[in-house]
Amino acid sequence: MNENIGFKQLFSVIKEKMALLILIVLIVTGISAYYQFYVSTPVYQATTQILVHKRSNDAQADLNDIQMNLQYTRTFQVLLKSPIVIEKVKETLHLTESAEGLKHKIATSTENESEVINISVQDEDRAKAVAIANTATEVLQEEIKKTMNMDRINVLSEAKLSNTILMNSRKFVHIVLALGASLLGGMTLIFLMNLLDDTVKRTHQIREEIGLPSLGSVYQMQADRRAKKDKQSVITGGQNIDL
Repeated sequence: MNENIGFKQLFSVIKEKMALLILIVLIVTGISAYYQFYVSTPVYQATTQILVHKRSNDAQADLNDIQMNLQYTRTFQVLLKSPIVIEKVKETLHLTESAEGLKHKIATSTENESEVINISVQDEDRAKAVAIANTATEVLQEEIKKTMNMDRINVLSEAKLSNTILMNSRKFVHIVLALGASLLGGMTLIFLMNLLDDTVKRTHQIREEIGLPSLGSVYQMQADRRAKKDKQSVITGGQNIDL
């Protein structure tokens, strides 16, 4: 029976199906936790920093140099992910993955008004992530000298094996997301089941459907005391209706 129900009735529906809701949450969250800790492969991140820096001997040109360096930081970030650099990194390290796949593993970032470029590489192999980060920096330096005839890059810190970061903190985020999704999905399923259920469960449904007033209710005692619910009969205008 389809009907519009209020907040209290929604809560009552959830309460009646609480066992089903808990079961759904436990199953989905358990599967997510098992996958995150026992199936998924950990991803490591290696980071190196380079400084785009070249000052002229003229003290009055400092501001112009800074502005020029800031423009070059954007250019160098684009160049780092260009096919010429990516292909050379693949060739140097003898990587079997595609150039597009390698490109997606490399991320660059800069702080506002900063001449420092952060180069991060994520990979399932910790040593491989370090090698890609350092090799990409070396290849970038070579290509800038070759194609732009300038030397504006200074390596501030190389990626090292001991400095790699295990990206496992996201596991708990995924588990929490699975918990929330299962809770929302379970509640949606319960509401849908309630809307599709056309049985009479409440006295006000009788009043709405057949237009007869409810004069009272009589509980039918069960012989089995262990029964979870007693049958209930509703006395309408001269009729008894079992619920």
